[in-house]
Amino acid sequence: MNKFYFILITLLPFFGFCQKDTGSVKFTPTFGNTAIEPGKKYYSSKLNDSLNIETFRFYVSNLTLLKNGKVVYTVKNKFHLIDIEKKLSISFLVKKIDFDVIKFNIGIDSTTNVSGAMGGDLDPVNGMYWAWQSGYINFKLEGAGKVCATRNNIFQFHIGGYLNPYATLQTITLSLKNKTEIDIKVDLEKFLNGIDLKNTNEIMSPGEKAVTLAKLYQTIFSVKE
Repeated sequence: MNKFYFILITLLPFFGFCQKDTGSVKFTPTFGNTAIEPGKKYYSSKLNDSLNIETFRFYVSNLTLLKNGKVVYTVKNKFHLIDIEKKLSISFLVKKIDFDVIKFNIGIDSTTNVSGAMGGDLDPVNGMYWAWQSGYINFKLEGAGKVCATRNNIFQFHIGGYLNPYATLQTITLSLKNKTEIDIKVDLEKFLNGIDLKNTNEIMSPGEKAVTLAKLYQTIFSVKE
């Protein structure tokens, strides 16, 4: 084999890799139409109060792209922790494909929960794991507002639970145009307006109230055009 053929064969895997496109899904936390920055205040006309968001994290799992109801691509890494202070997007390598729907779960499935704490985005150091009995926190939102009759006017919603009847895993399905960069709006004003913050300002364990809020946050995801 001469030198030219050796170089060509050596570089083939590299060229094959480069033929793939890099896609991404970005999550943009907003208060209405305003992008959220941790610690800043945002006015809710419904609550007649200014609220600030200190912490916002949630798990995205089993992200797939579909065309005509059939899965055409599944993101290899199954679990992703979205954090307003650290990570807001998921990148992946994907060949050019045609798709019209993105589908993903908010939360961690029961099989993974009963497997105990893991590493990476599932590492307990991320503050999203209770204990083996209760498992992972799927969705965490913390902040403050005068409407909350609590110490320092704080609200804390740690939504999790994987055992029926208090399982909180939710599936989000969104239609979209074919694109490699997808921006998904997460409207926390809509979420907080759906809660009676004066009387409901802390949920820290699985239960009926956690399920109610899980169903509510299923409605706050939409594709930004």
